[in-house]
Amino acid sequence: MSENDFYLTLPSNASLDLHPDNTLTRYATALPQQIILSGQWECGLVEMQYTHSWYNFTTWLIVTLDGIDFVVKIEAGYYDTPETLIRAINRSIRTVVKEKKVKFNKI
Repeated sequence: MSENDFYLTLPSNASLDLHPDNTLTRYATALPQQIILSGQWECGLVEMQYTHSWYNFTTWLIVTLDGIDFVVKIEAGYYDTPETLIRAINRSIRTVVKEKKVKFNKI
């Protein structure tokens, strides 16, 4: 460790023997050695990783086709492309009305 600068990596799974209740979002990490900072220091975040754990759709969707509103249930989840979302919407629409279909055109 340099006197002037250093990097400190704090992974969430590094000290599970000491902190077995650690999670990805709330954790403590034991440092390999004590760090004593005297004088004035600046701290910066170089890198952060996070888990993609959110949904962009929950459960219900109202689809209007030819002026008629249909309430359809879509499986909750993350749809990473418009095509996968359209397929899910069309599967749900088929449970309500067979001849209607949502289309998607790429620009």
